Amino acid sequence: MIKFKKHSTFILSAFVILNAATSLPVLANSNATKNEKPSFEDNFQGNALDTNKWVYRGSGKRNYCINDKSSVSVKDNKLVITTYSKKNSQGVLENYCGMISTDGKFKQKYGYWEASIRFNSVQGVQPAFWVQSNSVGSDIKNPEKSGVEIDVFEHLAEAKKNEYDNALHWNGYGSDHKQWAKKYANTNINDGKFHKYSVEWTPEHYIFYLDGKETARVAKSTAPISEAEQYIILSTEVPRANFPQNGFGDEKQSVATMEVEYIKVYPYLAGN
Repeated sequence: MIKFKKHSTFILSAFVILNAATSLPVLANSNATKNEKPSFEDNFQGNALDTNKWVYRGSGKRNYCINDKSSVSVKDNKLVITTYSKKNSQGVLENYCGMISTDGKFKQKYGYWEASIRFNSVQGVQPAFWVQSNSVGSDIKNPEKSGVEIDVFEHLAEAKKNEYDNALHWNGYGSDHKQWAKKYANTNINDGKFHKYSVEWTPEHYIFYLDGKETARVAKSTAPISEAEQYIILSTEVPRANFPQNGFGDEKQSVATMEVEYIKVYPYLAGN
C-alpha cells in the first residue's frame, strides 16, 4: 500500500466508511488524490499542446502508421489524437498517428498515475496510455533497474469495441522479451463517456484500476517491479495491416480519435 503523508484518523475512518457504504474499494491513493498536490498534472487548457510538459515522441513510420504532430491537437480543453489517412506525393494512401510523452520533461519512480480517456473504437487503431523507461531491456539480468513498460490502458486493435488490456513488458522487445497481460471484455468503456484508467505502482506491486475499481494486482513474484524513473506516453498507432482499405478519412473526416480530459500523477511518499 502506498505510504502518503499522514492524515487524521477521523478523515481516514470517514473515508473507509464512505467506501464501504458505496461498495467501492479503499484505494491506497485515495487520500492523496484529495489532499496531496500532484507531481504532474495537465488538464489540457487552451488550444495548443503545452510543450513545457510534453514532447512529440518519434517521427516517421511505425508499423502501418506515420507518427506526426499533425495528429495531435488540443480542443475544448481536451487532448485529441486523431488517426487519419491521406495520399502522399506518389498518390499512395498513408496513415498518420500521434504520440506524445513527458520524456525530458517529467519522470517519476512509483506513485499513482491516472488519465481520463474517451475513444472511438475503429478497426486497426490502437489508442494507449503507458508509462515507459528509456532503458527497458538494457540489462536483462536486472529488469528492475532497467525499467518495465506499464500499459495502463491499451485498446486492442483487433478487439471488440469494449475490450481493453493492461500489460507489463520487460527485458526489451527482442528474443528476451517477457510480459504479463490481462484483457477485459464486455466493459462499458466505449459508451461515449470518459473513463478513468489508473495504476498504483509501489516497490511491492502494481495495482490497476478502471473508474476507481481495482481490476488487477501484480506482485513482484509475477513481474519485476521497476525501480527506474519513467515517463508518460499517450498515443495511437496502427500495429497491423487490418485497417480499412480506404483508410480512416482525412484529418477532418476521421472519427478514429482518442481524447484525454486530464492526466495526473501523484508521488509515492515512503516512510511514516
